[in-house]
Amino acid sequence: KLPGNFLTYGWVLLVNTFSRQFLLLYCVVMTTDFPIFGACGQSLVFMVNFAMLANLQPYQATMLNIQECILIGCMALLTFSAAFRELLIDHKQAVDHPDVVASV
Repeated sequence: KLPGNFLTYGWVLLVNTFSRQFLLLYCVVMTTDFPIFGACGQSLVFMVNFAMLANLQPYQATMLNIQECILIGCMALLTFSAAFRELLIDHKQAVDHPDVVASV
């Protein structure tokens, strides 16, 4: 008998494989006119996934929970940072504050 429970195997199949990938793709497809919103949506998907991982800890091995939390948290931070930078660059007053945009 394999160790684990329904949450462990259901998590990989339902959350990681279907839900997260579908939502990430949905963010990309629905924001083709303004891709920065897609990046914001993807960041939100990663943040919610991180919160669910940290709260539920679906895997039996604690180290696996920690590792996936770190990876998903880094993806959330990366997409958030990229979206924030693009929003700063595209802001209508960005030309008035080039030193702020350059420091980001």
